[in-house]
Amino acid sequence: MGVDPKNALIEGEITSIGLDKKILYVKRRDEPVFFCELTEFFQGDISLPIERVFHAVKFSNDQKINVVDVGVEDLIKSRYSKFSDGKIYMDTCLVGKNLSSQDAAGSKDNTLLSEKWVLSITQNGRP
Repeated sequence: MGVDPKNALIEGEITSIGLDKKILYVKRRDEPVFFCELTEFFQGDISLPIERVFHAVKFSNDQKINVVDVGVEDLIKSRYSKFSDGKIYMDTCLVGKNLSSQDAAGSKDNTLLSEKWVLSITQNGRP
């Protein structure tokens, strides 16, 4: 069973965390996102290009964090690991603090970085 492309990259602001159920709720997503013992969390620059998170970039050990260090209002970018039993499980997850739109995107809009990346490809033929 394939994964819907909308789940290939999970990006957004965390609105709620259920550590006991291993679940995150992300703004602008209808369904929750799950993590498991294989999910790796790293803290870093949330403006890291989408393809770097999507294609298994190597993070350093000093960037590795535990899920208990992840908080509501943190921003995440994550690849999915598997889709089973109607659940989307995260693989590598980049966590960054919530920046102002001006800091994160250089403007006052609320467009996700992945949306800007797709727009860049559409307009310029490359990211």
